[in-house]
Amino acid sequence: MGNHIGISTVIHTNDGQLVLWRQSGAAQQSRDLLAPTGSGSCDWSDWTDLSDERLLKDLISRAMEREFREESHPLKSVLKDVAMRTAILGFFRWVRRGGKPEFIGISKVEVHSSKLEPNLQEVDAPESLRLVYPASTLDQLRNSVTTLLRSELLSVPLWVNLTCLAETLRTERNQWAEFLEIGQ
Repeated sequence: MGNHIGISTVIHTNDGQLVLWRQSGAAQQSRDLLAPTGSGSCDWSDWTDLSDERLLKDLISRAMEREFREESHPLKSVLKDVAMRTAILGFFRWVRRGGKPEFIGISKVEVHSSKLEPNLQEVDAPESLRLVYPASTLDQLRNSVTTLLRSELLSVPLWVNLTCLAETLRTERNQWAEFLEIGQ
């Protein structure tokens, strides 16, 4: 688990917002680019903290949720008990990183977007960038994804994540309305 499996998730909050962060200038990858709200690599603890029935999808979801908690508040324990569920959208392989697999997903988080703030040791949120996008309906979410995909400031994981999300919103609308608890 020494950074061998990458994970990235975008966050949908209970007030119907899609929230992103920007990688800081000190980041190993994607410096100063918009990034998924939780982005990093699986840790050994993600595996050992699972129940006896260990599945790859559970490992990936747990790692995505841990990264979100680490990056979305300076006091990581603030989000410790926040309810969330994660759906894996797909994966890709980073050619420039030796074919490292990166899983991407979306997480529904039972917290208001105003309660999230970047952990400046991990990410940043400059006031000059828009990082919260409307997503209280599938149409709003789709429009926000389309707007974001036009940006030149997207990290590779965020671009792949949004591209997969756009595709699945076209093909499986009802499933995502139910998962995110939003209207059409």
